[in-house]
Amino acid sequence: SGHRKNSAPVLHGNVWLALLFGGNLKRRRSLEERFWAKVNKDGPIPEHRVELGPCWIWGAGKSHGYGAVGNGGRGEGNILAHRASWQINVSAIPEGIEVLHHCDNRPCVRPTHLFLGTQSDNLYDMYQKGRSRPGDHRGEHNSHAKLSQMDVKHLRDLQQAGLSTQRLSERFGITPGAIRLIVRGKTWPI
Repeated sequence: SGHRKNSAPVLHGNVWLALLFGGNLKRRRSLEERFWAKVNKDGPIPEHRVELGPCWIWGAGKSHGYGAVGNGGRGEGNILAHRASWQINVSAIPEGIEVLHHCDNRPCVRPTHLFLGTQSDNLYDMYQKGRSRPGDHRGEHNSHAKLSQMDVKHLRDLQQAGLSTQRLSERFGITPGAIRLIVRGKTWPI
């Protein structure tokens, strides 16, 4: 006959694992449980905003200085810890909205140190607090500059001689809008 004696039953997925580990499978902890396990509530008090009290510092993985926590199971990526804090403690975050820091401390996840805003709000907040990079970032000081100071001098000379913005754009490989900003001294000092 085709039947084998003492053959083991075919088990799949979690049934097999449960039997292997005596039925004691650890469940994946929730985002909230994993979040609170990594928070240190004895962080520094921001010098510029002492009324806020101490920061709550994220004590695990970081991405560009911001805390990062797994978003769920394997392959589901990470969520920034301050965004997770807002979602856990306050509410959902609307599409296209950022979670910003009153304390300016990237690993801080204390909800009262956080507020919602757009990317423009974030840049304005940074500027108001004097955290934008100091100095003139026009011309060769800009890491994305496509021209040298000599190129710009030549471009301006050609423009003064009557070459059109379109021709200058084609010759120097930049947009007509960029040409106009250069000629007016907005992106390159005169």
